[in-house]
Amino acid sequence: IDLRSNGGGNSEYAYEILKYFAKKPFLTSKWATRQHRAAFKAWGKYTEDDDNDPLNKEIRLTYEGKYWYNAPPDTIVPYYDKTINISCVILIGNNTASAAEDFLIAEDSIGLAQTVGDYTYGSTGQPLWMKLPGGGSARICTKKDTYPDGREFVGYGIKPDHIVVGNINDYLADKDVVLEYAIQLLNKK
Repeated sequence: IDLRSNGGGNSEYAYEILKYFAKKPFLTSKWATRQHRAAFKAWGKYTEDDDNDPLNKEIRLTYEGKYWYNAPPDTIVPYYDKTINISCVILIGNNTASAAEDFLIAEDSIGLAQTVGDYTYGSTGQPLWMKLPGGGSARICTKKDTYPDGREFVGYGIKPDHIVVGNINDYLADKDVVLEYAIQLLNKK
């Protein structure tokens, strides 16, 4: 499965694919997003540190940018009657992002395949798009994803099981060293 140029999309498609390979239910990533209540942000500057009052604590944490909504991972049930049972390797790299990383996180909980290539992009996706003056635009990530067990990847990517990175000579020779390594792994099985 080659995810090296998969910049993401809809995570539901990733889970739908994995339903055919999984032999047991699997977990998706868990995620968090900052809670924002404008009034709490304004009041927080004048709120004392009194964590015994739940509302006071929420106001203070909102002001500090530390009040989060935390969503647990989902459990996906596989297609038991349609399972595909083949040896598999997943190719990843710096352009593997967002929903493609969600695929890798869910795959990790079922142990489908080894990964080969380079670190992924390290993005959670879910961008908030904004128009900028002069016709430009910007994106801000609106959530933080982690593995179900809390391992983080945002900002530095998911490390492959086998780091394989081509160089300029490989590129000039039109040699795909990542694919070649993956084929060698498959031939050993």
